[in-house]
Amino acid sequence: MEKIKQNSESGDNSQSLQIGSITVGVSYSEARKIALDVFDANFLKLANEASVLAAQRAKEFTGELIDSLQNRGKFSLDEVRNPGFQFALFEAQKSYAKTGDEDMRGVLIDVLIDRVQHSERNLRQITLEESLAVIPRLLPSQLDILTIVFLLKRTHNTSVSNFDSLKEYLQVHIIPFIDNLSKDDSIYGHLESAGCGSISIMESSIESIFKNVYRGLFFQGFDEGLFKSTIGEVAEYSDLLTACLNDKEKFQLNAINQEVLEKK
Repeated sequence: MEKIKQNSESGDNSQSLQIGSITVGVSYSEARKIALDVFDANFLKLANEASVLAAQRAKEFTGELIDSLQNRGKFSLDEVRNPGFQFALFEAQKSYAKTGDEDMRGVLIDVLIDRVQHSERNLRQITLEESLAVIPRLLPSQLDILTIVFLLKRTHNTSVSNFDSLKEYLQVHIIPFIDNLSKDDSIYGHLESAGCGSISIMESSIESIFKNVYRGLFFQGFDEGLFKSTIGEVAEYSDLLTACLNDKEKFQLNAINQEVLEKK
């Protein structure tokens, strides 16, 4: 970026407005041109119609990416000057130019937008750049499989506090990805060979996962008398107790899972 300083002088009987500095960066049109130049300078030249189609796809991809970056507002378009980002950008452009897969285009653009936020070399940046090379090797059904596995086994949705919010979580975040699930062993074998996971003989049922992550939803509850005889007066532990979700006549621990309970 270039900073231009402006000063003003005023004569007798006049008023002046002092402007300190103006930051001049890459404009939308410049960012778009730089991004397209990255593709033109690196992509191999194909014959006739194939070359035209590849260029058109790259143009579509680049335009959507720059539009998305600009609409987010908080990102600097100057990042397109960064060599590391240009390598990542070309990897994504090349993949979309080959296939024209619109679903893949959206995923690649999301990854690049995330990559913009990590200009310094760290594990997140490395992982994002590696994913740009792996995503084109996967089918949409395989991406859906990875999404569901990650959401169920690696995340805890903090908005889930009762059965209604659990139902909403499943409808919004899980159900949209289940239509493409497959029982074909080759689908999972290919995921393993692509370095996206490993097939284990150990099995995790969805019941056991929910029992661990959202355990607080499945308590049977306990009587006030039992708590009093074992621990103490209920009133002394009001922050740790709440009415049982499954039996309003009983109490339960006021924590969605073991981790939250330990913090409390």
